[in-house]
Amino acid sequence: SFEIMLSNITVHGRDIAKMPKGTRIDRNIIRQDYEMRFVFLEGDNANYSGMANEYREFLVTQDALKDSLEESIVPLGIDLLMGVREERILFDRFIAMTTFKQAEEITEKFLEKGVDNLQVNLKGYSKGGYGLYPINWPIDRRLGGSRGFKSYSEFAKENGIALSVQTNFMNALGESGKFSKNSDVVRQESGPPVSDEMMNWFLLNPSAAYERLQKFLGQIDRYETGIVFEKLGEKIYHDYNTKRPHSRMKTKKTWENMMELVLEKKGFVAVEGGNAYVLKYADRLYNIPVETSEYHICDETVPFYQMVVHGRIPYSSGPGNLFYDDVEQKLKWIEYGCMPYFELTYENASELRDTKYNNLFTSSYDHWLDNASQIYTEFNEKLSSVWNEDMVEHSRLADELYGVRYENGTVIYINYGEDKVNYRGHSIDARDYLVVEGEGSLR
Repeated sequence: SFEIMLSNITVHGRDIAKMPKGTRIDRNIIRQDYEMRFVFLEGDNANYSGMANEYREFLVTQDALKDSLEESIVPLGIDLLMGVREERILFDRFIAMTTFKQAEEITEKFLEKGVDNLQVNLKGYSKGGYGLYPINWPIDRRLGGSRGFKSYSEFAKENGIALSVQTNFMNALGESGKFSKNSDVVRQESGPPVSDEMMNWFLLNPSAAYERLQKFLGQIDRYETGIVFEKLGEKIYHDYNTKRPHSRMKTKKTWENMMELVLEKKGFVAVEGGNAYVLKYADRLYNIPVETSEYHICDETVPFYQMVVHGRIPYSSGPGNLFYDDVEQKLKWIEYGCMPYFELTYENASELRDTKYNNLFTSSYDHWLDNASQIYTEFNEKLSSVWNEDMVEHSRLADELYGVRYENGTVIYINYGEDKVNYRGHSIDARDYLVVEGEGSLR
């Protein structure tokens, strides 16, 4: 069923609707079978760790999850925000937060700090800057244009840096003017497009998104770069567009085809969100939650999702430069097996205060260079032995003490408390962690 708004139905200026909205039944039945699988766990496996291990094995047997990572080097993820708009009454102002030349300077500084496994993602590189969906091309000349991008992509390749550009083939902003509001957008069963109240934000039809990706890959073919998909791993939707209808299953298949195409053409694909259909394709996952929804039904936060994918797909949560507590959030990265990740700029973040991107309130790379490099070094010195291992057990051992065990037997104790804790002969300092190799079960 679906709802329609009736309050805007008028005759001779009078509202004739008796109700503000109405319910209608979808005329087209979704013709597919559903299957539910039950797995019974017992003994030491009858807990959320056992559930995660069982689900991981199921995905592996279904060829729906990548194999274990080959290398045990923890990467450092850096997003560079390049261009963004500041909306003004008469003419918008373009703000170049990071040019391609400046991106090269930033990257060189990280290389000098010993960061030799660096993943750099460029945001807002296209004309008009970040957020003008679905514009992903051409490259904005104020950032250095095609020549600057070519130079930086070659520099990245020479230095073994995994370079990617962030794209969005799902959302469309009306003011961008680069799509058809008739044929390219998702429509409701009642006819109107799916949009916001101002009729300015739209969802793109999956077929239109796939066609745009094909064109984009031709445009970016000569550049050495992978692709980051915004939103693709977060949602699938039904489109009642009469010319190009899509069921949710067909939309899912289209997203899979898009990831497969990028892997074939560019060799690297990262995805925002981690829905199950991306786990066979994604080389990296963005914005994986490390907190619950905090609904009343939730009483504990556990890394169930992370236990399923750890050691197979690198993933990150929020950027470290936006943490409210550096130490606590770093410990959360360690407990949940996240890769270190920062979103940086060359210019000072104060330039963003009058833009829609003002949530990035601290981003100057020179403020975060040492911190990010130190975390990278620390993670590789202490955690590389478990980077490509399955996370097989997680437990809360005391009020502020947690333990994580990996397939190779290594256990990591994480103490969030303000006091030193002794556990099974091990001393874990306050607000610190301890890596113990070859440990047995946490229980």
